Amino acid sequence: MSVLAATPEVLVRFGAGAIFQDSFVLGTNQGVLGVNVLGSQTSVQLPSVQQVSVRRGKDSVDGSFGAGGASVQFLDFTGEWNPTDTNGPYFGELVPGRQLQVRIIDDTNTGYNLFAGYITAWDWQWQPGADWASVSITAADASRNFQLAKISTVAGTAAGDLPGDRINAILEETEWPATARNITTGTTTLQANPTQLRTVLDALRQIETADLGALFVDVSGRVTYLSRNDLSAKAADTPVVFNETDRPYDRIDVALDDDQIINTATVTPAGLTAQTAENTASVTKYFRRTLERNNVLVQDEARALQQATAIVASRGNPELTLRSVGFNVLTPARAVELVTTEIGDPLEITRTYASGTVQFRSIVQGINWDITPNRWRGSFSTVDNLALTTAFVLGSTQFGVLGVNTLG
Repeated sequence: MSVLAATPEVLVRFGAGAIFQDSFVLGTNQGVLGVNVLGSQTSVQLPSVQQVSVRRGKDSVDGSFGAGGASVQFLDFTGEWNPTDTNGPYFGELVPGRQLQVRIIDDTNTGYNLFAGYITAWDWQWQPGADWASVSITAADASRNFQLAKISTVAGTAAGDLPGDRINAILEETEWPATARNITTGTTTLQANPTQLRTVLDALRQIETADLGALFVDVSGRVTYLSRNDLSAKAADTPVVFNETDRPYDRIDVALDDDQIINTATVTPAGLTAQTAENTASVTKYFRRTLERNNVLVQDEARALQQATAIVASRGNPELTLRSVGFNVLTPARAVELVTTEIGDPLEITRTYASGTVQFRSIVQGINWDITPNRWRGSFSTVDNLALTTAFVLGSTQFGVLGVNTLG
């Protein structure tokens, strides 16, 4: 894989636990104080990796973040990864639930994560007469763990909680370690925690929905929450640039359709009265396009109406929108820039025509990687803003429209 812009590395960590910071190994790229952690768990690098695929995030602003996933294929020439060999070095350890970490190592021997999650399946294929095996591994991030666990009451919560405080309380109930979290507080006050039995993931999604925020698992396996205000602030950050010269892409998908139109929004707080807002100009022009958000955990009807009003103000008209950008990772410097791009980060794409140029500014909502020994492809799925409302970016003709875009 030396032809690639950076070297892929896949680690399997034997032993239980939810920590994905690299173990501290003195004198190596895993020996960074304040970044790597001391630990007794054993990490083993997979040999002869032939293919790595990573899928994280989502493809639609109206959907939820699903569990991120990875698949890895490697060749076992030594038999060390034979699950039936009682004398093998990993016998009894080749089971679901072990940690899988995918990263790349740049030309300065620095590691950058692409994925951290839990193995869901192993698959071995042997060819007749061959003394080697092709081994495939699939994995999912912590979202899948939260989908499999259920919760009802949450200690230490009360009406008036802020989103980040409630999320941390739920994670405490599941004994998710504080070192594997990156949770911002948010400003939306919440109703008391519902007591009905539900999955941990559903409990977390209720908070995300109430705040119009974004909850996902990052490349290091940390549960991450960005409030609506955080998303608006990130939309104004310095973007990752794509163009047709020194930062090339090989495919962009731009769309103008009616799927994004919402001109009537009803937000119903749990146990309270539904609040409806309407963009009458949009209804007249495009007919009624309705969104309903039910049992939302916002604390009062005023907040529900504010949310509905913001949605129809920013989604009343279709906009020419960048949906995705595809690219090959060609240089070490570009590799680092792209792999450190995370969900919620802004992009700027310039397209040149004979008649001039057009520029799109968008937000990353999904990240895909496909790596083989000879090729490294990536793509970002994008949206105007991860929240249902569109952030206000001062000086931007796309996001700086008073009365349409919303201040964080």
